[in-house]
Amino acid sequence: MGRTLSLILLGIYFSSPTLQHRAGYVALVALLIYIASFAIGLGPVFWLMISEIYPTGIKSKAMAVSAVGNWGRQLPRRRHLPRRRHLPLPRVRYHP
Repeated sequence: MGRTLSLILLGIYFSSPTLQHRAGYVALVALLIYIASFAIGLGPVFWLMISEIYPTGIKSKAMAVSAVGNWGRQLPRRRHLPRRRHLPLPRVRYHP
């Protein structure tokens, strides 16, 4: 719930030029809420679980393989995300 609300707040922030110029702290607050919600939710459970299931002798190598597998599983989704232009989302220009 907290992550969803923080992402909605972040989307509102980036879609409003007035809010971007007058209240820059809103993006920081939304990101901090997201991080806090991730930390107290089920987000870190995967990392805790894979660190506890391997024997001590192979734990470092097994953690490395698990981390590469986790990030590699996300790669196809991230690569195809920009191609979803047909979705009815507002066009927002992000300023670095």
